[in-house]
Amino acid sequence: MPANKNIFKDLFHTRKRFALLTIAVVVFILYQLDKRIRLDDDLIGEQVYFLLNKGYVKSEMMRGYGNLMLEVHQTIFHKLFVYWGALVCKLFGWSLYSLHASSLLFLLFFVFALYRFLRTQGALFFFTLIFILTCYNVLYFSNCFRPEMMLMTFGFLGYAFIDRYLSQGKNADLFFSALCSALAFSTHPHGVIYCVAGGMLLLLNRNFIAAVIFGATAGVVFFVLYFSDIIYWDQYGLFAYQLRNDPIINVHDHHWYTPVIKLFEEHIRIFFNEREIIITALLVTGIALSYKKLIRTQKNLLLYGLSCFVSLGALTYSKSPQYLLLYLPFTVLIIGHSWTIIEEGTIRYKKQIFRALMVAFAGIHLFFSGKKIVENCIRFREASLAAANHSVAGHIPAPHDSLSLLSYDSFIFDEIKNFRRIQTLTVYSFFTEQQYLPKKKLPELVAAARKDSIDYLVFNKSYIKYFEITAADLENVQHFKVQYQDDATLILSLQP
Repeated sequence: MPANKNIFKDLFHTRKRFALLTIAVVVFILYQLDKRIRLDDDLIGEQVYFLLNKGYVKSEMMRGYGNLMLEVHQTIFHKLFVYWGALVCKLFGWSLYSLHASSLLFLLFFVFALYRFLRTQGALFFFTLIFILTCYNVLYFSNCFRPEMMLMTFGFLGYAFIDRYLSQGKNADLFFSALCSALAFSTHPHGVIYCVAGGMLLLLNRNFIAAVIFGATAGVVFFVLYFSDIIYWDQYGLFAYQLRNDPIINVHDHHWYTPVIKLFEEHIRIFFNEREIIITALLVTGIALSYKKLIRTQKNLLLYGLSCFVSLGALTYSKSPQYLLLYLPFTVLIIGHSWTIIEEGTIRYKKQIFRALMVAFAGIHLFFSGKKIVENCIRFREASLAAANHSVAGHIPAPHDSLSLLSYDSFIFDEIKNFRRIQTLTVYSFFTEQQYLPKKKLPELVAAARKDSIDYLVFNKSYIKYFEITAADLENVQHFKVQYQDDATLILSLQP
């Protein structure tokens, strides 16, 4: 690439941008040709199922977890996200595809919001859109029934409105920023970072009255959205009980200085693997090479993004990389502005360094996306998840509507409609580890199943491996017998 040429304009202000966007869209579509479940499709999808069928959220899959009585009524969940999923499933029917469509629709909403925000900056819009569509975490979580896409969209809208309020002073923009921030908080607890960032941006701009109005509005909207179902079903006591006793919420080593420690651990997230490292490298390098003009022209963006980063690090325990999506739009906008400034300059080495990092970003993310696309092509002719599970269910004697199962997670698609209840083996694997409890062997698992009046245990290959089930275990286990077994499935039936 010629050092004196403005590569940013050449790529994103000419017809080349359409070619790059086409490549990004094709990669995105091919990545989604996946018939398997993704993270939490089952657990949050079950909440939607019961909301549609019972009118409130409960969880048979998590029955017994932490003695929280989730099988009776679940008061703590991702409220607005589950309501949104229920609306989509009400229109198109409850299925894995409808649940995934819920997140995909919010990606479309985000693209529209991004276009409206950058409609006068075409090159930056195309760069940001192509970057985000190529980002591996977006590829995964945009077609996954988790709230990251919804959070990202509401958070970005919260920033867009408050940025316009600071430049134009319209009270409507202040209200809509507070509204979007509260909607994000009602979607997932991590959405609180947008309330913090919005309030901090107003305070740093010395708009103290606006900060109070922003906080009060966001607080009222959040309270109404989050607690309306608790008030309606008169479940104050159960809410307090679940809040006090949930092992995920109640971390024993919390102290007044914990947020400071957690903030200094935030590097775990941004350096989680090569995909996160290259984005972090682009951000840090871009700021370092263009900071004088960047600070002068993009002060609000930098402050809002920094507030999101600090509050996410300080207020959350999980360092999972998917939560980078919460401030990904601001990260990409900063990278885009930095690249623009660098390319408009005359210093050769700055351009070469940043271009090399952009090539590295494209290579790393397209490599991992390509691996997934190849896997999708190989598995394209496989039966759908619902069809595969229906085939497994065929090895269990009918009628099914009176039977209780302890099974692998994805079996609820769509067998939740056919069996009396389905509990997940995750309670005895991941969530057992999370509570620092000893790993169960097959005899202990069988004892727990008998206690919960389980009729059949259904294992897939990964759970057979996790519980280390051997032929000797199956010969010696009491009260259950092998109903069906092949290379991928094991079904045990309860004996009188």
